[in-house]
Amino acid sequence: MRFKTTAILIALLFILILIAYLFERGAVKEKQAALTKGPIFSDFKAEQAATIEVKRKGKPFSFNQKEGRWIVVCDGNSYPADKEEIENIFTTVKGMHRENIVSTDPAKYSVFEVDKENGIEVKLSKADNSPIAHFFVGKNGPDLFSTYIRVEGEKEVFLLGGIINAAFLKELKDWRDKSIFKLNAKDIVRVSITAQKKKLSLATDEKGNWELVEPEKAKVKKDAVEGMLNPLATLRAYDFEDGADLKAAALINPSTRIQIVMKDNSTFELLIGKDKDTSKKYVKREDNPTVFLVQNYDLMPILKDASELKEGR
Repeated sequence: MRFKTTAILIALLFILILIAYLFERGAVKEKQAALTKGPIFSDFKAEQAATIEVKRKGKPFSFNQKEGRWIVVCDGNSYPADKEEIENIFTTVKGMHRENIVSTDPAKYSVFEVDKENGIEVKLSKADNSPIAHFFVGKNGPDLFSTYIRVEGEKEVFLLGGIINAAFLKELKDWRDKSIFKLNAKDIVRVSITAQKKKLSLATDEKGNWELVEPEKAKVKKDAVEGMLNPLATLRAYDFEDGADLKAAALINPSTRIQIVMKDNSTFELLIGKDKDTSKKYVKREDNPTVFLVQNYDLMPILKDASELKEGR
C-alpha cells in the first residue's frame, strides 16, 4: 500500500514537473517569437537622431543636424543635405524586422557582405553620441528584392524583404540638397525674364490676377502662367558643378536672368549660363555660390515666350 502511494506521488510530481517545463518552454518560445518578429530597433525614434554615419568600403559620409537642418560632410566639405533622403533612412530603419535568420556564423559575414570590409556600415546616434541604431547592410538576396542585414554586436544575419541597400548606396550628389528654390508659387507677385535684349515681365494686379507687363500690357492665360511659376518655385538641379569657372560657365554675365518678387517683397534671382552639354546648363542663384547643372527640359516650362502666355493664343 505504501509502495502504491509512493508511486502515485512520484507520478504526480513527474506530471507537475512536465507541466511546468512545458509552460516555461511555451513562454520562452513566445518570447523568442516576439524577439524574432519584432522591429530590429524597437526603441528607435527618428527625432532622437543627431548624427548619421554611412561608410562603404572606406568612403565615409556623415550627417549632422544643425538648427533643424541636416548637413552632409564628405572629404572635409559640408553641404546642405537632401531632407527626403534623410527621411528615407529613418523609414528604412523603422521598417527592419527580426525575421528570416539565415546564419549566425561569423565566418559567413563576408559572404553576405555584412562585415566592415564589404558591407555598408550605418550608425545613427543621439546628441551625446550614444548609438540608437548600428548595423551593416549587405548584398541583395537570391531574388534581388531582398537584402542581408546584421546588427553590430549581434551574430544573426537577417534576410529582409526590399532593396534596403538602395537607401545607402549613394554618391555625394545624391545626398546633397538639389533644391534651387523652395518657394510657394502662390506667394509670387512678379516675375521678370531678361534674355538677349528681350524682356518678359508678369505681375499680379490689385485683385491678385496675373497680367503681362512687358513687352506689352496684355491679359494672360491663368493655367499657362501657373505652368510656368510652379516649376520655377520648386526648381531642382540634376547635379552640381563645384569649382566651376563662373566666367567660363557664362554666369558672370549670364545670357538669361530670372527675377522673382514675393508678397513680402523678398527677391530671388536665377542666373542661367551656357550649356554644359546638349542636355544641361550651368545655373546659379545670385545669392548662393553653388553652381548647379539643370536639365534643359526642366527649364523649358519656365522660359516661356509672351505669345505662349497671352490670352487668345
